[in-house]
Amino acid sequence: MRPKHPWVIFPLIVILSIIATPARPQGLEIRGTVTGRDGLPKRQVSINLQGPKRFITISNAKGEFVLKGVEPGVYEVSLMQGDKMHKFSLNITGQSLDLRVPW
Repeated sequence: MRPKHPWVIFPLIVILSIIATPARPQGLEIRGTVTGRDGLPKRQVSINLQGPKRFITISNAKGEFVLKGVEPGVYEVSLMQGDKMHKFSLNITGQSLDLRVPW
C-alpha cells in the first residue's frame, strides 16, 4: 500500500531534523573575581568590557561576577567603584577572569 501523500514525508523529515539539532552556545560564559591590592574581594565594582560587543556587570559581595555571551577577542576593560577607576586592554580567550584593582 502506497501513502496518499508521499511528498509530505521529506519536508517532515527535514523539519524534524532541524528541531532535533541542538543550538550552539552563543559566546562564552565568563566567571571571575575582583580583588584589591590587599587580595581581598571587592564588592559593587562595575565591570565594563568594550570590544566586539559591550558587556557590563557588577561584582557581588564576594567580588564575584558573571558575563554571558562574550565572544573571544580584545576588549578594553574598565573597573569602577565610587570615584576610583582602573582601565586596561585584555585578550579574552577563556572562561575564567580574575581581575585585580590597584585600590
